[in-house]
Amino acid sequence: MGLILDTSALIALERSRGGPDAVMLEPGEIYVLPAVVWAEALVGVRMAADSSHAARRLARLEAIRR
Repeated sequence: MGLILDTSALIALERSRGGPDAVMLEPGEIYVLPAVVWAEALVGVRMAADSSHAARRLARLEAIRR
C-alpha cells in the first residue's frame, strides 16, 4: 500500500536533517504525496530564503517522488 505523507511530515523531515532526532524515510518504501501536499511543498521551494536552500528542498521532493 504505502505511507501517505502530509505537509507536516515534509516539514519535520526538513527540520530534522542532520540532527540527533533525524527523520529517515526507508529506501524501497512506497510514499504517496497528495496533490495538495505537493503543491504546498512547491510553494515552500519558491519561498526558500536563497537559491541553495530552494535547490535542497526541490531535490528532497524529487527524491521522494521517485
